[in-house]
Amino acid sequence: MSLLIAIEGIDGSGKGTQASRLVERLDTDGISCSLLSFPRYSETLFGESIGKFLNGDFGPLEAVAPQLAATLYAGDRFESRGMLLEALATQQVVVCDRYVPSNLAHQGSRVEDERQSELIEWIETIEYDVFQLPRPAATTQPETDPAQGTPRLHKAGRRPAGSRPRLPTRSPPGLPLTGQQPPPLDPHRRPGPPNPGTEDDRRDRPGGVRGGVRADLMPRPPHNLD
Repeated sequence: MSLLIAIEGIDGSGKGTQASRLVERLDTDGISCSLLSFPRYSETLFGESIGKFLNGDFGPLEAVAPQLAATLYAGDRFESRGMLLEALATQQVVVCDRYVPSNLAHQGSRVEDERQSELIEWIETIEYDVFQLPRPAATTQPETDPAQGTPRLHKAGRRPAGSRPRLPTRSPPGLPLTGQQPPPLDPHRRPGPPNPGTEDDRRDRPGGVRGGVRADLMPRPPHNLD
């Protein structure tokens, strides 16, 4: 069965660079892989709405309820679900530059501590149960000093982090962003359709359908954030 790996982190931490390098390394080792980055601002309707949200078209960012903001990000992945499942069915590894844990961390950091667990559970239900997105087999993040984030973004010619919701430097309680290690990969193994299993099984692992990999899932040139 294919592995879905999510790379998370604060703005300017080098997520895109590390995701691209991982895909390049896997490809060098003969392991078939694809890269997908979220949000997909110009490729999905929800992605375009996320851009408007970040630009303040829906009002000040802090005035938009975290549940509504979370639904935009979840909807962006829902629109990309078919592409993601297609890649999982045809590749051994799919790497995501930002995934569901970013949504959990961004929105969870906007509410009081006593409300975080309830909000995180609500977002996970939307992402994994209602939208039936595959759960990542591993989630990791680059270790970066938050003070280095904005200078790196400026160096890469990208938008400063202060103009959009930021991934907190401390994860909300109960939110695992690191420490999950994927099982070893056999470069000679060919991917195939997963065993359907039970409904609970399907919620807890990546699913897949047969088909070719879309061009926009292939590795893209990395930003130089080093």
